[in-house]
Amino acid sequence: MILFRPAYFLLAALGLAGFMLYGSLAPELAPPGEYGFDKLLHAGAYGTLAGLGLLGTRTRGAAIAVVLLVIAYGGSIEILQSFIPERSGSWGDFTANSLGAIAAGMVVLTWRRVT
Repeated sequence: MILFRPAYFLLAALGLAGFMLYGSLAPELAPPGEYGFDKLLHAGAYGTLAGLGLLGTRTRGAAIAVVLLVIAYGGSIEILQSFIPERSGSWGDFTANSLGAIAAGMVVLTWRRVT
């Protein structure tokens, strides 16, 4: 089916990565940090990014590479935020980003194994 070609998922992942980069570095778009809600946003966003990338892969090795790239991407953004006025990188955000990517990897790899 034409709608489920791996390249489309990779293109969607790249688009989302660009949107996340802009949202993460724009001072006026900082998420609310009350009650840890921002950590759920981080985990969900990076889980979605990893999930799209994973759906664009065919092998287990490529899937692991996607998860590692998404984790590195999240870390890079946290570092860049330390140079932006009114923004700051944090280990908590990096951890949430990483856990979201790892969770997506576990879900997709488990789903592939059972289907």
